[in-house]
Amino acid sequence: MVLRQFEPMGNEHTMNKHILVMTLFAGASLAVAPAQSPTPSPTPSATPMNRCEQNSTSVEVHIFYGSKEIVTEKVANLPSDLSERRVFLQITQSGKTDNPPIEVKLFEQQKDGGFAITEWTRARTPRLFDKLDRAIIQNKGEHCVGEAMKNVLKELGKGERLTPLTPPTSPRDAFAPSVQHASGDFVKTIIIFGC
Repeated sequence: MVLRQFEPMGNEHTMNKHILVMTLFAGASLAVAPAQSPTPSPTPSATPMNRCEQNSTSVEVHIFYGSKEIVTEKVANLPSDLSERRVFLQITQSGKTDNPPIEVKLFEQQKDGGFAITEWTRARTPRLFDKLDRAIIQNKGEHCVGEAMKNVLKELGKGERLTPLTPPTSPRDAFAPSVQHASGDFVKTIIIFGC
């Protein structure tokens, strides 16, 4: 703030005193001291959510259609680190009928970082994806979504255990074989990353 003193301007003013006029500069008048924040409060939980809980609230679904070559490249280039997921599955469909057989593969991470694989071939379960979708939504990320998905797969009966994938496992290693073994020239594959 600056104080300036002015002399009266001749007879035009009736006041004989000096008038003090305050002139405020915008920069000085707008300066505000930063607010002091209180001591930061501790985070609600000192331990991070375990991976299953975190991923159960972040389910991902990828659906690809096309020729085997195109779909193989799409699944191979998924930007996913499989080591960060505990349970995921792939549903592959081919053929031109109204109720084509599907192949389902369930991947479950093992202690060594590899994945056990259970496969159901030529499954004919109507609306399997709808049932999985409902189970994921009803789970709301509150429980292990991988277990919810596995419960839906029980209706397929007992699956066949395949040779496990050894680490490191890429999306190409996991998903390309189902696409390549599908019959027909047009393929659909759905990949669901659970927990």
